[in-house]
Amino acid sequence: MPAHEMDSVWLGVATSMGYTARIAPQSTLDDIAGLAATDVLCHSLLG
Repeated sequence: MPAHEMDSVWLGVATSMGYTARIAPQSTLDDIAGLAATDVLCHSLLG
């Protein structure tokens, strides 16, 4: 479930471009090796 409206927007854009998109927790970035098969990464910081 997207935490913010913009997450939903990016998910829709990526999906419409043909990507298999998902919203993952920020902790996903803790293991960079897990991103080896990632074509596009959108990351945002909210403060």
